[in-house]
Amino acid sequence: HLPRARTSIRDRQKRSETEISRSLARIRRDNLTALQDAERETWPELSELSGDLRSLYSLGLTRTRPVEKLHVRDYSSTMHDASMLGTVLADLRPSCLAIRVKGLAALDSGDGLVSVLGLAKACTVQALHVDLALLPQDLPCNASPEDLAEAMVSSPN
Repeated sequence: HLPRARTSIRDRQKRSETEISRSLARIRRDNLTALQDAERETWPELSELSGDLRSLYSLGLTRTRPVEKLHVRDYSSTMHDASMLGTVLADLRPSCLAIRVKGLAALDSGDGLVSVLGLAKACTVQALHVDLALLPQDLPCNASPEDLAEAMVSSPN
């Protein structure tokens, strides 16, 4: 008998996230094919779109006219989220982006919102509204969310 190799929770999460990404990519391909087969633009008057990132990505909407406003819920700084958001922004070309971000790291890490918006294809965003959901690791020890909010608005004097 050889002992079974144990996989860490992190390894299982990565594998699960990769499987979900593959599944979403397959759904997106199917939707893109169906839209191309229709030979006409879907919802030509669509000016605003809202949803969670995975749903928006898997819809596969590509448009000749950009949407004015895009609402994205639950962005986190994973490689998969960054890739999906970049694709959605390139496809829909919104002038206004409202996005809910999970944790401070999702703003400016390697796969963070700042990096994604810096891509050339995503440069149509002229107005950005960020709803930041703080995570426990975002707060200094013994600090409450109220303490952090006060620190953010207090003057440096």
